[in-house]
Amino acid sequence: MSGASQNFAPSGGQFNTLAQKGTGENGKPSIVVMGQGSPIDDVEVLERRSKCKAITLPLVFALMRRAYELGNKEMEQAYRNTYYCLHQIYTTDGKLYGKYCKNRFCTLCSGIRKARMINSYLPIIETWEDPHFVTLTIKSITAKNLKKWMDRMPKAFHRIYNRNKKRFHRGTGVKLIGIKSLECNFNPKKRWYNPHFHLIVPSKEVAELLRSEWIKEWRGYAGWKSQSIRRVSDPNKDLIEILKYSTKIFTEFDVNRGAKNKGQLKVYAAAIHNIFMAMQGHRLFSSFGFTLSERKPQPERKEVHNYEIWEYQPENAAYVNIETDEPLFEYQLEAKTAHLLENCIDRELE
Repeated sequence: MSGASQNFAPSGGQFNTLAQKGTGENGKPSIVVMGQGSPIDDVEVLERRSKCKAITLPLVFALMRRAYELGNKEMEQAYRNTYYCLHQIYTTDGKLYGKYCKNRFCTLCSGIRKARMINSYLPIIETWEDPHFVTLTIKSITAKNLKKWMDRMPKAFHRIYNRNKKRFHRGTGVKLIGIKSLECNFNPKKRWYNPHFHLIVPSKEVAELLRSEWIKEWRGYAGWKSQSIRRVSDPNKDLIEILKYSTKIFTEFDVNRGAKNKGQLKVYAAAIHNIFMAMQGHRLFSSFGFTLSERKPQPERKEVHNYEIWEYQPENAAYVNIETDEPLFEYQLEAKTAHLLENCIDRELE
């Protein structure tokens, strides 16, 4: 362990402090809460938030430590914000409020973003007569070249889209429309990275055109067999597949081992950090050929005087009242997941 890592600690103050106003009749400073809040008696919401915090903290701590060791202050601070995401929550009038980091590597914020996108895009996909799921990838690459090649992939797709847009306007081509996500997996046995696009398009014709154009664009760096096309049988399930976390957190050491002989799952924090670094500056999810006519409403703001503050305690995986030590919700992380998070985070392999 390096001297830098020995001195590392997740300090730096809390991220989730809401705006404070004047003092109320109860002696507490009034605060401003944002949004509509969540029902405090919604057990499913409380369980999901507790689980997301329990999973995110050890992972993002390893990522924060990695960024610290590399001297990457910007990413260290971003990871730190996620570490303190929803560290404190506030309850008032039967509702629960908090402040979110909105980072792509936060499991809680990613889940909220995924739900919002499903509500926006699923109605569109359901109007397509014959939607197809497409995977476009390139040859596996090393950590050293990951950023360079991931920067090239969106540019290559943009060229394909523009070429075919011109052909369509001339009446000699098909209109390319669909949704896509940029993802990347890590093969710990070979230490290779596999960046790829997942797409849903409205027809087999569009899917095959994209595959053909993609292979031509890369000229030997994208094999025919590595690209896949299949019909969408469940639009909701396949949309979730596109909107899933941008990289698999838990990875088997030997990704080719059969289901009957599972390798030990591990979290490769250094590799995940490399992937997040390579994804900087890129939209992970986007549509092409159409836009949503959606206006985001301004979040509701209100000043409250009577409220309770609950702080997350990692050792108990629970939110506890800062005045009474009463837990808001009793949650027990699954034994397998707890074991993985406690014993199976690898910070070296990349």
